[in-house]
Amino acid sequence: MALKKKIWGFWLIALILGFLWAYGLSTRIGLLFVAPLWLKVIILIGLGANFTFLAALLLKAFINWSASKNTKIILAALAVLLTAATFLVAPYHAVPFRTTHTLTLTPLESEVKLVEVLSPDDNLIDRGLFENSGDVVAFDVNGFRLSAGGTLSFRQGLTGGLTLIFTKDSGPAQITWDKENIIIDPAQVLSNTYEKVLGWEVGIGGETQRVSVRTPGYTWGQPDRLWMILGGLLPIADFICLSSLILLAAWGLVGWATKSLQIKPARNWAAAWLEALIGFGVGVLLIKIDYNDFMPGWFLFFFLPTMLFLLHRQLDHFAQFTPAFSSAPKFSALITKVRSALLKVNQNKWLFWVLILTVATLTTLAQLSLTKDGMGISGDSVHYMNSAINLAEGNGYVRTVSEGDPVLMTGFPPVYPVSLLPGV
Repeated sequence: MALKKKIWGFWLIALILGFLWAYGLSTRIGLLFVAPLWLKVIILIGLGANFTFLAALLLKAFINWSASKNTKIILAALAVLLTAATFLVAPYHAVPFRTTHTLTLTPLESEVKLVEVLSPDDNLIDRGLFENSGDVVAFDVNGFRLSAGGTLSFRQGLTGGLTLIFTKDSGPAQITWDKENIIIDPAQVLSNTYEKVLGWEVGIGGETQRVSVRTPGYTWGQPDRLWMILGGLLPIADFICLSSLILLAAWGLVGWATKSLQIKPARNWAAAWLEALIGFGVGVLLIKIDYNDFMPGWFLFFFLPTMLFLLHRQLDHFAQFTPAFSSAPKFSALITKVRSALLKVNQNKWLFWVLILTVATLTTLAQLSLTKDGMGISGDSVHYMNSAINLAEGNGYVRTVSEGDPVLMTGFPPVYPVSLLPGV
């Protein structure tokens, strides 16, 4: 009974470490918070499951390390203390997450001329989404002119900060963003006498000389329960990730110095992790090149096979010395059968092209049936008709719309490439 409790405790620690590592990594590389909810679940399950096995392997090696118990405790305590000191001394860089932000703009002296406001992904925010009181009138195409006593406010759920564009002759204004206050004076910005405030980005346009102010995207705001949990969990995940890295480095240095480090990972296991990191890295790179074109479809194309193959290799590895994973060979056999079937299809060129043409024909019919007037492929309801027309004409479709005009995206239409993918 005591042995079973010890095993369950070991795997519980590995599971917690694995999912915190997965959460910290996917968030810090700018992947998790920008993914839709269903993809967040897939990313956390895929990375978390594989990192759990990695944590189990490292924990087992650390426990079996020939160094004394006191040495291990000292190294672990040192890693925690160094991480705590880093958090206290170095500024903590939070990551923007979805929360309800509140913006308030108030003129201080002379008239304030706000040309436009852009969303976190640089889409124009419609004037109708703002509330105002006092002396506030429309200005330019989508802006406002605020006189003394006028107030402009905006409140909406966002992931990141807003960009406010002012004319060069605009008067000074006080901007309140989630209880953070800043006074912006375009005249000071243009004369380079403006003092920068941490987290706020202030710039000057080229020919227009307009002043842009970007609010901090990582303020807490008023998140709903899910995002409150995710946002609050991030510092914990960062702390655990940094502590783990410091402990691994210290363990490696001490083990190398004392020649007591005897970790010899299996060649197949190490190769699987290397291949998985390459595949995952390519997927993330495609997102960085153009997020709108490669998320979520093409990223999923790289991510799922990579995680499944890595999990297959890790289960094989653990099945050699862990009775609990005796069913792993069945999973491996299934993967092997699928691989053999795909190889046979690829090696038979006639069968390959028949399948490609069959899938292409079926998806063409499906695409035509899904592009009738009034059907929403994606985006807000006001863009349903536009989405259908764009997709039918082969111009892409509206996948996400913040506010303002729809943005055409041609990298991954919803029906055709997704259905064609199994054939490829």
